[in-house]
Amino acid sequence: MTTIAARLYHDGKAAQEIDLSKPIQHITLPNDFIWIGLHKPDDSALKRVQDHFGLHPLAVEDALDPKHLPKVDAYGDHLFLVIRTPQLAGD
Repeated sequence: MTTIAARLYHDGKAAQEIDLSKPIQHITLPNDFIWIGLHKPDDSALKRVQDHFGLHPLAVEDALDPKHLPKVDAYGDHLFLVIRTPQLAGD
């Protein structure tokens, strides 16, 4: 698994790096959010993130499907995104 980004944001600005090999802190302020970008996550790493954040099983299932179409789903107070990073081809 490659971690693209794991950060705590406060008021829209990166405030702190998050080490996914350690326990993940909980958000305490209303303007905070945690962004975790993973590339090809393995089942055990995704299970740790799922357990910590209480992610819906369907969101985790979708996250493990590399051919899933882009989408946005709301699961309670979680927003789940499947996105593809744009890449410049040629000039």
